[in-house]
Parts: sequence; C-alpha cells; structure tokens
Amino acid sequence: LLTFALYFRGEPLSGARMNSRLIACAVLLAVPLTLAEDYFFPVTAVLQQTLFLAPSSIALGGLGPEGAYLSLGALYTLIPLLVVSFVIGKELWDEPLKHGLLCGGLFFLLILPTIHLQSGALSMGVEVSWAVGALLGSLLGACSGFGLRTHLTT
Repeated sequence: LLTFALYFRGEPLSGARMNSRLIACAVLLAVPLTLAEDYFFPVTAVLQQTLFLAPSSIALGGLGPEGAYLSLGALYTLIPLLVVSFVIGKELWDEPLKHGLLCGGLFFLLILPTIHLQSGALSMGVEVSWAVGALLGSLLGACSGFGLRTHLTT
C-alpha cells in the first residue's frame, strides 16, 4: 500500500527533493523481474544443484544452507533492482544514495512476505539468512544502479 500511495502521490514530499513516484515505479517494475527470475531459475532448484549434487566443485557448496540462501537471496534481488534503477536513474540524477535506499527498502518490504512463505518448511536460520541476503541485495542493487546512472550521465 505504501508503494502504491507513493506512486499515486502527485506532489513531492514537503521539503524533500526525492521523486517518490519514480521510486515506486522502479519498485513495482522490479517485482515482475524478480518473479520471472525465480520462475526461470528457482532458488530451490539452484540450491539443490549447488549444495547436493556437486558440493565440492561449486563455491556455494562450502557455505552450507544458510550461507547459500544468504548469497542467492542477495543475488536474486540485486540483479532486478540494478537493472531497473539504472534504467529509471536517468530521471533521478540527484541524490542517488537516498533514492537507492528508499527503493531498496520498499522492494525488500514487498518481497519479505514471499520469502517467509517460500521458506516455511525450512529452518529459522535459513529464513533469516535469506531475508538478510535479500535486504543487502536490495539496498546494494538499487544504490548501485542509481549511482552508476548518475556517474555515467554527468
């Protein structure tokens, strides 16, 4: 609801130079990309391939389930937000860090229930590590995308 409220809000926040409409648009565009990414490369299938079939030959095998979920959670959120924030970033040339933190935080709040539902049968440590990875990936992806776009266009 917060994301849609920011999207349909016409005027900027009082005293703020942030464009909340474009941030909400970036978040809403990143969600289908994440769903498509999870559809074509399901987290459970990727982890099954890396942890159980070839644990010694792939880098994720040595991390264990918690480390693997942390890494993949970060990667699965970083890629869509990096792409979307880089594309939307041409409109947001001012203060990329603030825009990135807001975008990454909103995106994380949108996908947090999905992480909880998908990891219902897993241990609490796996669920927390997946959520922490998703938070780190969201913030890093959005800030990096906006920052790269800002530095490439100036």
